[in-house]
Amino acid sequence: MFSQDLFSRADLISLIVRLLGLYFTASGVGTLINPANATKMAVELRDAAFLRFLFGVLAFLVGGIILAIQIDHSSVRGIAVTVFGWLALIQGLTLIALPGPLVNLLTSLTTHPLMLRGVALVLTGLGVWLIWLGFA
Repeated sequence: MFSQDLFSRADLISLIVRLLGLYFTASGVGTLINPANATKMAVELRDAAFLRFLFGVLAFLVGGIILAIQIDHSSVRGIAVTVFGWLALIQGLTLIALPGPLVNLLTSLTTHPLMLRGVALVLTGLGVWLIWLGFA
């Protein structure tokens, strides 16, 4: 457990928002630079049951941990963290219990170059906004 003097709850929420921002920015920029890699990863995820399960467990754990430590809903930053925590948790459960629809959506998005570029731009913009929000 973190000491309240050393690391306040607000600092932790800011850190989570910045990390989410870096993650989304890296995902978006990486997809813009190398869209074929995103398509390949989607196909691999579709074809590998263990990989889907592993990603599901990881997303579930990340979402659960975020929700367990996030109790502030009085700021945009806190609400953003809560939303992403719930999205990760739901994504994880979906990948574990019923992966077909989510994987099919991902595969269809990555096989259309214009859609893939649009998703990459949205991810990049979201990431930059989260980084800004984490420092605001």
